[in-house]
Amino acid sequence: MTPSADLWAGVDRFIDRVSSPELASAHLIGPLVARRWRQQGRPLPAVLARDERRAMLSTVTAPALLRRLRDCVEGPMMIFKGPEIAARYPDGARIFGDLDVLVLDAPAAQRDLRAAGFSEIPDPEGIYVDLHHLTPLRDPSIPLLAVEVHSAPKWPYDLKPPSASELFEAAVPSICGVPGVLAPSPEHHALLLAAHGWEHEPLRFVRDVLDVAIAKEEVDAVELSRLARDWQIAEIWEINRAAADALFKDGRRPRAMRIWARHLIDTRERTVLENHLERWFSGLWGLPLQAALRQSGRRIARDLRPAFDETWPAKLRRTFQALLHAFSPRSKYDELLGPAAEKGQRRNASRRELDV
Repeated sequence: MTPSADLWAGVDRFIDRVSSPELASAHLIGPLVARRWRQQGRPLPAVLARDERRAMLSTVTAPALLRRLRDCVEGPMMIFKGPEIAARYPDGARIFGDLDVLVLDAPAAQRDLRAAGFSEIPDPEGIYVDLHHLTPLRDPSIPLLAVEVHSAPKWPYDLKPPSASELFEAAVPSICGVPGVLAPSPEHHALLLAAHGWEHEPLRFVRDVLDVAIAKEEVDAVELSRLARDWQIAEIWEINRAAADALFKDGRRPRAMRIWARHLIDTRERTVLENHLERWFSGLWGLPLQAALRQSGRRIARDLRPAFDETWPAKLRRTFQALLHAFSPRSKYDELLGPAAEKGQRRNASRRELDV
């Protein structure tokens, strides 16, 4: 099913309000903005031209890599996110840097791919141990895109993800057109996109919200809400749905977009204050109450303590700087801190909450 003309008209209206090509690129909608500007006869700055090329190369490369994967891996194989959602964008105007592949036996698939010449990326810190996917792989003959072999979808930390067998039971042929490659059912895919984006960082990029807006056009709203309740992500689904309607259909802004997700409206970066508010309290919008309280408590306690190799005086200096620059973009604050910024990032990064 192709997303409606009404949705793309709303996306065009949103793009027409974007003033900065750099911020459009940061929100991962550079290829869409480039496409719109070309239609309007506007010259493309280098950052948009670069994003346009990346999207084109990813779209062209993905089918060949998928065929290679299908030839190397035994048993059912499912692709989600990446090229599966990019195929629903006009002219494939979506950047993706890897293929997320779900299989029933991830270790066996990883071994098959390594035997076929794929190589694992270096992981000296062990961040891919006990994760929802194994260490990413690259094919030397098609190096542009990485491959992540999943045993389960990325899911909110305190909740149980749907099983691979449940997803395969409802799977459909992939829109990418490679024989033998499956995709989640439309209902499953919509919720997988919402949950994946939420666990990375809730309402992080405009592109993440647009993915959800596209996916929800293919499904019955009542059935989707029922499934979201069954999977315990009803709140996550609802806030993603509301954010998509607010950005692209002039719907009412959810409260989160008036507190810690205001950056989406102006297509800008989160401020230092918004970053902390999201980390500490976003779970109250998206998770069941007990899970939300556990997450908030864990994150607040982690932020209030010094990092692993940081003294209390250094921690207090960093906290004072955060208060002084509460309304500055996070990247500018990190530049000001210099090497000290890595202290907080290491404090905030447990393996289960890494952006991988």
